[in-house]
Amino acid sequence: MASTAGEFLAAFWTGWEPLLEDRSSWKAIQNGETVSIQGNQYLLYNFTSSDLAGAAFKAFPQFGWTAGNEITPSYLWPRDETWFLATNIDLDSSILAGPSRLVAKVRAIPALESIRVHISTDLTSSFRQAD
Repeated sequence: MASTAGEFLAAFWTGWEPLLEDRSSWKAIQNGETVSIQGNQYLLYNFTSSDLAGAAFKAFPQFGWTAGNEITPSYLWPRDETWFLATNIDLDSSILAGPSRLVAKVRAIPALESIRVHISTDLTSSFRQAD
């Protein structure tokens, strides 16, 4: 993100409890002011690069969140659409799509576990709980 300036769009899943508890978010959801992504409803918000760098969205008053009750965007992308970050609500992984130079920079960060995936890669867990 350090190389991306300007505005971003962030999509938050409407099923997160903090959004349902916040009056303005609840009203937007009830009024259908959402977008559908893969069959789920999301609220869209605009952020600047400085908002994201400081994780300012965690303190945005429109969310009405209290300490320890923060959520992060499920989908995030800059207005120029040069990359896209997706963290599906049902998966334990995030997907970054973008220029190979950007992906290589992220993959080079030792603290992050990363694998190259393709459109056919199965991201579901093979772990099965005992009945």
